Amino acid sequence: MYIVFGYECNADCDYCIYHTKQEGNKTKNVVDPVKFAKLLDTLNDNNITISDIHITGGEPTLDFDNFVEILKIIKEKSRKWSKITVNTNGINLNRMGYLINTRLLNCIALSRHAIDDKENEKIFKASDIP
Repeated sequence: MYIVFGYECNADCDYCIYHTKQEGNKTKNVVDPVKFAKLLDTLNDNNITISDIHITGGEPTLDFDNFVEILKIIKEKSRKWSKITVNTNGINLNRMGYLINTRLLNCIALSRHAIDDKENEKIFKASDIP
């Protein structure tokens, strides 16, 4: 299952399909927790098992509190889900250790497109990305 949190991102990469800043699209990253919980209940009620959940966006961790709430709902509602992955540019990487340690998150897919920090900043067009 892929969950797209929205299109908002702190980076402005030219190659990204969510490259929306120049079009003025400020779509917020919003996954409604109540609706999402109902979706998982429906899947459970119909004996549908999801083996992997990938959370992506834009940048899904910009609204970190909502991101954590969705992870808690997944943990509460899951029966056999084995792997939860987030695709992130690392803006909130310093806060994600807690999510791994509490087993709310299994895997972090980190976007880093250059070894050199300055080159990476040029690609992302942002300096707040680790």
